[in-house]
Amino acid sequence: MRFPYIFTFLLFGSNLFAQDFVLVSVGESYGLQSYYSLSNDAETQVDNNAWDLAFHFYDGSILINESSKTTFLEPSRELRCYAAPT
Repeated sequence: MRFPYIFTFLLFGSNLFAQDFVLVSVGESYGLQSYYSLSNDAETQVDNNAWDLAFHFYDGSILINESSKTTFLEPSRELRCYAAPT
C-alpha cells in the first residue's frame, strides 16, 4: 500500500526542482526595455524611448510615442472620386 505513495512522491517531488530562474534587468529608473527569448535564452536590451507604437490589451488603447519623430500616416496628394453602384 505504501508503494503508490512513495512512487507518487518521487514522481512529483522531482518536478519541484525543474524551474530555472532568470534575472532580467531594466536598468536605472526603467531606462531599458528587455526582451528575452525562451527558445535560446538570449536577452536583448534597447532604450526605453526607442518605441513608436504600443498596444494595451485590457483597456483597448493604442499608445504613440510622439517624441520619436515617426510619421504613421501621410495624406494622399490627389483626390479620387468615384460613383458607387446602387
